[in-house]
Amino acid sequence: MTQPNIQHLIQAGDRQYARQNFAQAVELYDKAYRLQSSHLNQVKLVQALHANQQNKSAATLISNYVTSYLKTYADTQLAVAVFLKLEDLIGAYQFVQNVTWHNDQQQQLLDQQIKQAAQAIATSHPQLLARLSQRVLTIVTSPLSQQLEVVTRLHQLDLPDYLEQAKILVLHPYLHPLIKAGVMDDLVKLRLTEVVPLSFYGDMKTVIPNELPIIANLQSLNALQQQLSSLQSQLGHNYEALSGELNLYAAMLYPFTDQIITDASFWLKMIMAKFGYKNTGKTLEKDLKAVKVNKWLSKFEELLSLFN
Repeated sequence: MTQPNIQHLIQAGDRQYARQNFAQAVELYDKAYRLQSSHLNQVKLVQALHANQQNKSAATLISNYVTSYLKTYADTQLAVAVFLKLEDLIGAYQFVQNVTWHNDQQQQLLDQQIKQAAQAIATSHPQLLARLSQRVLTIVTSPLSQQLEVVTRLHQLDLPDYLEQAKILVLHPYLHPLIKAGVMDDLVKLRLTEVVPLSFYGDMKTVIPNELPIIANLQSLNALQQQLSSLQSQLGHNYEALSGELNLYAAMLYPFTDQIITDASFWLKMIMAKFGYKNTGKTLEKDLKAVKVNKWLSKFEELLSLFN
């Protein structure tokens, strides 16, 4: 479709939005966005989704392009509004903590909006903190699906209460590493500057979240993905599955992934051998480094099987 036709869809969407026909606006903006996935078209779609009470869909779009919503007050305000409608206070706080624009008055406005939402949640769910605190203390006695639900619902808490519960979770020696990684990733996004103790595969460690990269920005993960992309034609339809596995492996080593995966090329060879793509395992099996990597890969396989 030509540029004028895309513009025609946008203009038609604008008219429907102005008339508060938000469902029709969503449909028109979605067509335009699929034809031209610019940030401007995405923002219009997110605005219409938000106005049409389709905030989960709006949040999914935003979450895939977070940095785009950190550059201007208007975009950050939109993202915060969407997450607050989902009662995701922590997600909203994370946007405010990571903006690249600077205006104290506007930041105070967003902080005020989040605090008002926190008060509203506390009023409508008076026992929320007590219930979640109890569930955190007994979290590993629940199925993994319910553990994930608890961690998700913690985002309904105001920041001080969330931090208290998150610190308990990362200290838990038996919490699944993927769940723990998600909590730690949240602390990093909140730019927490204090020392946080955590249990990491039986060892006690300490980190300062503000000094860590988020999982998506890990150097080792990006190196693994870049090398895997060079094999995309060889892997065919298995490429996406292997790429997903790499993301999971990196998360299960978080926040120490970059310290453990220091040779991405070697790790990828071992992973490929594990999946039967290259016969490198036999030539490397006596290598001390290979033994260590294989131990991690076996541990990952064991941990991931718990989700099946």
